[in-house]
Amino acid sequence: MMAAARLQRWAILLSAYDYKIKYRKGTEIANADALSRLPLPEVDEMEGKCNYFSAGSYFCNFIKGCMDPVITAEEIGEATQKDDVLKEIYKFVMYGWPKESSDPKLAPYFKYKNDITTDGNCLIRIK
Repeated sequence: MMAAARLQRWAILLSAYDYKIKYRKGTEIANADALSRLPLPEVDEMEGKCNYFSAGSYFCNFIKGCMDPVITAEEIGEATQKDDVLKEIYKFVMYGWPKESSDPKLAPYFKYKNDITTDGNCLIRIK
């Protein structure tokens, strides 16, 4: 019963996107498990990179927490500000969302407006 409910939630979540599923052999995706094998950083090392939320858990920005990130949070923030759609969403998060959007490119974000927040110039979806 629980698995069926979980699959329904995933199906609803994924229905917001256009995607194609393509089969790949396991030998072609050998790096898929690399992140789970990284050593955990020391607690002192992560201090200051985590924000405390009232739910009693710590939210750590994955990119800031990586030892050697491929892309930095600053680069993501710059790209966000260059993208017309994400720049509008950023403004909505900062200054308030309109009741509805006349631009169809912005419409998919409206159903997640309560889940989107910012960290620097980066947009983050929490949930």
